[in-house]
Amino acid sequence: MKIDYRKKILAQTEEDFDANDDGSNMYGVPQSSLDNSMPSYARNDLDRQLMYAMGILSDAQAEIEMGHGNTARQFINKAKYYMSNVMDTISEQIQQSKGDG
Repeated sequence: MKIDYRKKILAQTEEDFDANDDGSNMYGVPQSSLDNSMPSYARNDLDRQLMYAMGILSDAQAEIEMGHGNTARQFINKAKYYMSNVMDTISEQIQQSKGDG
């Protein structure tokens, strides 16, 4: 069985991480749907992707205020997923620039 290390790193607790889970426990939706749910205006713009993640964190704060801890946790995990994608893209760009110089 292949372990998705990104998923394990993003998991806040061991109960968030289940190698057989499609992401529904961790994100509230299957992980595969997260990439498709990024708004088209943000797909090619790292700044907008980070703004989208910050909006999700604001939603998590509202869920916390309403006492919906599990939903807030899933929103936080979604934001971390999107932010990790931005970090990966930046890392790839840095590596490419090192190879070009």
